[in-house]
Amino acid sequence: HIAGNCYFLYLFSDNVEDHLGRWRFLFLYLLSLIVSTLIAAGVDTSSNFYMLGASGAVAGLMGAYMVLFPKIKLYLTLWVIPIKLTAVWFLGMWLTYNAIRLFMNVQGIGWLAHFSGFAVGLIFARCLPLQSLKTRIDKNTGARFTIGRKQTRTISIKIFFCFNFA
Repeated sequence: HIAGNCYFLYLFSDNVEDHLGRWRFLFLYLLSLIVSTLIAAGVDTSSNFYMLGASGAVAGLMGAYMVLFPKIKLYLTLWVIPIKLTAVWFLGMWLTYNAIRLFMNVQGIGWLAHFSGFAVGLIFARCLPLQSLKTRIDKNTGARFTIGRKQTRTISIKIFFCFNFA
């Protein structure tokens, strides 16, 4: 699970940080961490343990990524078959997987923290007036570049989902 958090942090954080800026990024990360922890602990009062983990914080970055870069293409590799998806579809599949595991009552992972952190990221990215990356670079460095009409950056994501329904 820790490796998965590190992997998703590596994949999604650089673009979100570039778009938001360092301080907004840090604020989003910590806000997602705190809110997801409070919601997960508040809803699951029967738990014998309390958690403070990066899952909700990383999910918040993923939610912001979905809003900021919805058309970027990602490769999801299921076993050995690469499937090219937009960020919206990829993250939708991730949410579906989490929902299935939550309703199957799989223990030991804060599924609700994933959802609440993701929601924080969605809301944060939607509500905060953001400056585009192009404008930010132009303003700070005087550099110019062209993104084109579509966002076409491709990130290769190799994930092997092993659904364990035991």
